[in-house]
Amino acid sequence: MFENENPSLNRFKFYNYKDLLKKEKFKELYKILSYENNYNQEYLLENFNSPTTKSELFTDHFLNNIRKFRKEIAQNIMDNNSFDIESISYLTERLIDKIVFSKVSFDRELQGFKSFNTIKTFKDFNIFIEKVYKICPIEILKADKKTIINDKIIEDLLNKLTYENSPYDFSVVEASVLGEIYEQYLCEKLEIKNKKINVVLKEEVKSNGIVYTPSNIANKIIELTLRDDFILNKEQKVLDICCGSGTFLIEVYKWICDEYLDYYYSNNNNHNIEMTKEKKLKLTFEEKIKIFKLHIFGVDISHDSLEVTKLNIYLKMLELEEKIPTKTLKGV
Repeated sequence: MFENENPSLNRFKFYNYKDLLKKEKFKELYKILSYENNYNQEYLLENFNSPTTKSELFTDHFLNNIRKFRKEIAQNIMDNNSFDIESISYLTERLIDKIVFSKVSFDRELQGFKSFNTIKTFKDFNIFIEKVYKICPIEILKADKKTIINDKIIEDLLNKLTYENSPYDFSVVEASVLGEIYEQYLCEKLEIKNKKINVVLKEEVKSNGIVYTPSNIANKIIELTLRDDFILNKEQKVLDICCGSGTFLIEVYKWICDEYLDYYYSNNNNHNIEMTKEKKLKLTFEEKIKIFKLHIFGVDISHDSLEVTKLNIYLKMLELEEKIPTKTLKGV
């Protein structure tokens, strides 16, 4: 482990100290830590070579989980409600957005965000989300009280994302990485066939009508366009006319925020910058909102893409934050 790294990152298994009193658990732990097995290549390859133990495969692993969640939730919504496929898709994606936002915010230890451990029913989840919405009043976090979803689906899904069961710490996952995952997620759509939900590739993707922008390409575009011509505090606007999940806009927003931070620090402007508990210099949340409103604009033919862009931009804004100034977010 690296210094300050959360132990849940790339976790292989979770044990409570009380497990040591259970004979079978003790034997299991001994087997994992024993000298014999740790020098046995066959054992190591068999037990430590899964996607959940490789940090470089996070994007693939998380995307596959999102696909699975999407299909299960959509099927349950279809079975319990009288909605068309467009409504099922919308409700499914909004539910996943709420879960991802809450999970990332909890792992970042944002004040007011709780674990999923106590949620057993869809009603519990809506109560949870209502509290989240009070902390962070953005449209995509509004509770859905009209849709019927089986409690078991919600409990099982959220249980997989608790500290004890999730192999990843989302506090170290940048918004741009989530953006790239969502880009691939948005290339697929739901369809109903023989009363079953299927996830299929969109026609636009098959015809190369949807192509996502990797972060390294976005940064190259920024270098060739903004680096020499961007002027701070001027109403220069960056517009992405096919913003997808917001990957390009997130990179632009990050670059502009860094430019402002360097400028304020160099000119001893202490009103717009502050220090985190980890002694990292950052812009105030109010300043990040101001920069976002002044410079960042996105358009897309897909409403789903715009909602995901908003989600990823909010997550980017909340990096290094300890508490969300609720009043500041209203109207964003």
